Parts: sequence; structure tokens; C-alpha cells
Amino acid sequence: VSLLADRAGRYFTAVILGVAGLSFLYWAPSDLGKAVNAFTAVLVIACPCAVALSIPFTMGNVLRILGRNRFYVKNTNVLEAFSAVRAVVFDKTGTITNLSKNVVQFFGKRLSGADQVALKSLAYQSSHPLSRQIVESMPEVPVETVENFVEQPGQGISGRVAGSIVRLGSAAFISANQPGQKGVFTEKDGEVCGYFDIKSRFREGLPEVLSYFNSQNAGATLLSGDNNREQDALTAYFKAPGTLFFNQSPQDKLDFVKKTQQEGRQVLMLGDGLNDAGALRQSDVGIVVAENTNNFTPACDAILHADEFHRLPKFLSLAGWGITTVNRAYLLAACYNVVGLSYAVTGTLSPVVAAILMPLSSVTIVLFGFGMSHWKAWRLGLL
Repeated sequence: VSLLADRAGRYFTAVILGVAGLSFLYWAPSDLGKAVNAFTAVLVIACPCAVALSIPFTMGNVLRILGRNRFYVKNTNVLEAFSAVRAVVFDKTGTITNLSKNVVQFFGKRLSGADQVALKSLAYQSSHPLSRQIVESMPEVPVETVENFVEQPGQGISGRVAGSIVRLGSAAFISANQPGQKGVFTEKDGEVCGYFDIKSRFREGLPEVLSYFNSQNAGATLLSGDNNREQDALTAYFKAPGTLFFNQSPQDKLDFVKKTQQEGRQVLMLGDGLNDAGALRQSDVGIVVAENTNNFTPACDAILHADEFHRLPKFLSLAGWGITTVNRAYLLAACYNVVGLSYAVTGTLSPVVAAILMPLSSVTIVLFGFGMSHWKAWRLGLL
């Protein structure tokens, strides 16, 4: 049930029953027939359409428009929650980085054909964005069966390929000679082969997205499971001190979201739905940025196609406009009720006439909500 509808319906019911009861008590001593007529007319003429129809038609239209633009929101409660967000948390890899434009290079010993098969086969088993990038960098290399596959979130993966033990992950996970070194390190049968260096390209519109959240008094923070190799580049976007965190495990991300909520701020998190699934579920609103919207991401409240990332401010603006339109519909209905009830309480308005007038107000509210949300979407360039 929509929170807006729940709050409005509670007050609406109490007020209408109170007015109907007072009208009956006022006329009953002098004219019982008029008292019954007034009581019935008040209940009929009262306009419940603002509560019953405004939200499904207005917010439903907003959901439909967002879906057409590849931003898939679970329900109207999520649209309402957007307006209360006061802290935004970003994952890095696959969320604010454009995987299709990343550059992958390997540094180390020359890889044999068997080495390449082993590394690609292992990476192919993982859905992590970096693993996918490694797989895509070797399009001609075949994939073989992997046995005893193990993935340690935020650290690395391991398995047996063609009888060899293969591992991929951070320098600390591989136990390389320089644990602070940057890159995705590789190991085969206990020998470090080298590392993949993946240079990220940030998504189009990232500065505008961050600027939008700042304008909404929702400070942005980056939580990355990767090392700090791109800290200098990210500082240009996340300029406030204490907003960049690296080497974050899934538990670290979850704890950060909980801590922010304990400070009294509602949290919106954007991630890829993998290592940050726990934090996405814990956040008040979780958005998965997906290259493929067919990915199953049960922890999230909305799925945003990666190509539409730059339009996120427009999407959230439309959601906010939907809430504003619903509130205005309530005001419009209140004006109608004041006029209608002023006649109904006198006992001179026939319940039959009231039953004819009430649907007209419902049609007005429906057209108002649909038209205003459609107009705003057109202004934002979403239609």
C-alpha cells in the first residue's frame, strides 16, 4: 500500500465520518428524514478519488514512462522513497565505470595457449565486472571446464582447469611479492604469471549525476572493492573529504550503509548487484546499474540500464514530480469536497444527485494526474 495513500486515507475517512455524523445529529431532532438524507449525501458526495485513483493513475503512468526509458522501478513506494534520500552511495566497477570502454592489458611472463585457456576459463565462471572484462579481452581463446571453483567476494577466485590450480584476484589474495601492487593478479600451479591492468572509463554524465544529488542535499560517497589505483582520477568527481573508500568488502559496504542510516539519513545505493547485494538490500532504495537488464537482481528496488545512467537526474525528477502531482490532486479534491459538502450538510442535496456528481470528480482527478505526469515527462525529453 502506498504510504501517501495510507496517510491521506486515514485522515480522509475520519473527517468524512465526522462530518456525516455531525450532520445527522444536527438535523435529527427536527427532521429525521432530512438527517438521514444529509448523512447519506455527505458519504456519497465525499471524493475518495484523490486517495483511491490519484496514486495508481499518476504514479502508474510515471512507472510506465520510466520503464519505456529503461529504468525499471519495482513499485510506487520506491518512487516515494526517492524524495526522502539524504545520502547516496556508489559502487565503482560496473556502476560508474563503463565496462565496454575499459582497456585491458596483461603484464608479466608470456602466456602460453594453455595459460590463456586456464585464465579465461576461470574468469568465465565469475560474474564480477573485472572477470567479464578479462574474458572479453581474449575473444579467440576457448573455455574449458572448471572444477572446485571458489569465489571469495572482494578478493578473488580459484579453481582447477585441465589439472592445474588457477587463481585470479588482488595482489594480497594471490600473495604476490608486492601485496600493495595494483591490478588483477594471476597464478597457475603456485607460480605468479603477472597481472591484468584494467584502465577504467567513467560513465557519461557522472559529473551531472553527482551535481544533481548535491543539489538535493544528498551527499555522495564511493565504496569500492578495488584498490586505490584510480584515486586521483576519482577525486575530481568526489571532491569532499572522506567520500572515497577503497578495498571495501561486501560486509564493509553493508556496515557503512547501516551506520549512515543510524545517523538518521535515508540511503540510496547504486551498485552492480554482485558484491554489494547486501548493502543494496539494506539501503532504503537500491538501484542496480546493469549492462544487461535481464540480469536477476533480487536485492534491488530498481534496475537502470547502464546506457541510461546519464539520464538518472531526469528520472528522479519525474518521480518527484509524480509526488507533487498527487499532493496537488489531494488539494483539488479537497476544494471539490468543501463545495460538495457545504450543500450536502444542509440536507437539500439528493443522494442521487450526489452519486452523479461524485464520478465527475473522479474523472477530473484521473485526467489531472495522467496529464501532468505526461507533460512533465515531455518537458524532460522522456517522451
